[in-house]
Amino acid sequence: MKRLFVSILIVAVAISLGVAVWAANPQDVQVNWHTNNWIILYVPDQKVDLGTVDGSQYNPATGEWEPITDGESHSAYVITNNAAGFTLSVTAASATGYIAANLSRFQMDGGELGAWTGSLSNTQILSGSSAGIGSATDINYQYVPSWDDASGDYRVIVTYTATAK
Repeated sequence: MKRLFVSILIVAVAISLGVAVWAANPQDVQVNWHTNNWIILYVPDQKVDLGTVDGSQYNPATGEWEPITDGESHSAYVITNNAAGFTLSVTAASATGYIAANLSRFQMDGGELGAWTGSLSNTQILSGSSAGIGSATDINYQYVPSWDDASGDYRVIVTYTATAK
């Protein structure tokens, strides 16, 4: 019994010394990770109704058509960790199943577009920025009617594209 007690005591002392030595020599832990470049484009739900062309937009005194617009500003947001930043561009095309709109008369303004810009069948730069959050919060849409517009439904699909620089 004495031998058992001594053996247990020796094992306990050895474990205690081992723990004390281990505690006196802290161990470093190396933690690693990798982050890819990423970019997020957020365009809040935009179902824009410009209204109906009914002839009241035409001014016979000037011979000019008043554009139709929804009268609201819209937004697009880009978030990226790319240090070089991003470019936000926009294009437009007539939707399938609807009368083809004259895209030179469908116009946008806001962001870096400046004044009302047509030619949205070609890519236009809406915004650009460095890493972080960028936005174009003053986007407006309008269409300038014409005698050439046939009666029926028109729809234009506006495509926003965020590209890392």
